[in-house]
Amino acid sequence: MTHNKMSIRIEDNYFAIEFANGASRKFNLPDRQDKEGIKGLAGYAVQFAIEQGATIPGQVNAVRKGLTERGYNITHPRGLGFQ
Repeated sequence: MTHNKMSIRIEDNYFAIEFANGASRKFNLPDRQDKEGIKGLAGYAVQFAIEQGATIPGQVNAVRKGLTERGYNITHPRGLGFQ
């Protein structure tokens, strides 16, 4: 169970993570086709979340899912015929 609620959102060209304790950070979003840029963003965002005490795997996975649900995929989405 989490003790520090986390929220994530996309605003303008930023991926924002906020915690109930007041910690927050905005990350510049790369182009949706920039797989290396998205991978780097995901790494930095996960690192920030862990530093704030994010639950593993719950909130850490939510950070990654927050990106993929908004079209920022590290790999091609499943089912589209890409190898």
